Amino acid sequence: MRILLTDDHAVVRQGLKLILADRFKKAVFGEARNAHEALNRVWKEKWDVVLLDVTMPGRSGLEVLREIKRSRPKLPILVLSMHPEDQFAVRMLKAGAAGYLTKESAGEELVGAIQKVISGGRYISPALAERMASYLDMDWQTIKGDAPKDVDAFETQRMNALGLIPEIVPRYRSTYFAHIFSGGYSAGYYAYVWAEVIDADAFHAFKEAGLFDQKTADRFREYILSKGGTEDPMVLYKKFRGREPEIGPLLERRGLNTNP
Repeated sequence: MRILLTDDHAVVRQGLKLILADRFKKAVFGEARNAHEALNRVWKEKWDVVLLDVTMPGRSGLEVLREIKRSRPKLPILVLSMHPEDQFAVRMLKAGAAGYLTKESAGEELVGAIQKVISGGRYISPALAERMASYLDMDWQTIKGDAPKDVDAFETQRMNALGLIPEIVPRYRSTYFAHIFSGGYSAGYYAYVWAEVIDADAFHAFKEAGLFDQKTADRFREYILSKGGTEDPMVLYKKFRGREPEIGPLLERRGLNTNP
């Protein structure tokens, strides 16, 4: 197997090589530091799979992807990026990528993704599939007027509006969301969502102050981690955050525009 690693950081390329060499013992690796090198190596050499970074010197990863697919349409390209899936994944998949992973993904997930794409499949991470399902759920919840009677047609229309590739669509169907069609589940479901709101808002506190800000970490330990059930949870959260949780950070995490 011949694997081309494209990333402008040598330490990232070396790390990928170590992970993959451990599983693919006979693999031959090539490296490209920028878009120009990546395209040259694709045109002049034969590869079984390309690992492509989204952000590289010269040209964007999306441009490189489209260029490669024009000249090597059958070459599987697995995008590996620091950017969250909700920012680039759908665009890269629509442009012809065989899969999209963030650089935070575990080594085993990367290995599994490569195995899938070189066998002719496409890799969609569970996190991305779940996020796409949340969009369908939201579409049902925000219908104005009478609900559509043709569920299949509604699903197709909404999925097409998102611009999804076919591999994502069948993973979740409207009937999976029991809270839409019957009672009894709604409260539990929205409790899950509320937990995500708190999680995203708390993490946003660290993003605002800096991920390793000591004062924020001290407040988090004092008011969240060490108190247990000694006080009302919302009182403790407000002591940590200075206010109640806001939904904005969760909407941002899910790729939804929170600006009017």
